[in-house]
Amino acid sequence: MSKREDIAGDIITKLDAVSSPIEFSKITREPFDPEEISDAQFPCMFVVSGDETRESSTLGDVGTGKRQGTIDFIITSFVKGTDSNLDTKRNEVIEVIEETLD
Repeated sequence: MSKREDIAGDIITKLDAVSSPIEFSKITREPFDPEEISDAQFPCMFVVSGDETRESSTLGDVGTGKRQGTIDFIITSFVKGTDSNLDTKRNEVIEVIEETLD
């Protein structure tokens, strides 16, 4: 597998292992329509790879040295709640994702 695939798989593995303070019921690499899934599958998310930038950090001859790259992964998450707690649920999901992947 490529390193991009390994990283995407690792993101899903780490987020799937979270059980507190929330547990993700559905994590996939394929986009889905949240209106077509049951309430029991929330919170849910999908992870896709995004843009990648690469640059050479070469000293001397072209083609020697090291390359450096940055890959963006897009995590789209969905929560369900009431008008009074929806923002709180969003913030909880964001916090769990940040803390888990840091």
